[in-house]
Amino acid sequence: MEVKGEKTREFFLLAISGAISEKGRRRNTSFVRLLSERLTDLRLRIILFHELNKTLKIDVVKGSVLKLMPEIYLRSHLVTSTGM
Repeated sequence: MEVKGEKTREFFLLAISGAISEKGRRRNTSFVRLLSERLTDLRLRIILFHELNKTLKIDVVKGSVLKLMPEIYLRSHLVTSTGM
């Protein structure tokens, strides 16, 4: 099976990694069932977000801590690097 599109690939990777993590906690449940549950949960979260966003009009942007708060990143990096 070939997954096309970066967002689709990331969605499946997120579901697979979550199912693997869950398998460690729920050893008696099959991996296929855990993956199915995870895919359903993620799909419902996306639907819920889109429905809420129709009303709330949330602007979603891709970012990182470094881009959003560089001073916090730099301060924490200095603390871990210098032992301060």
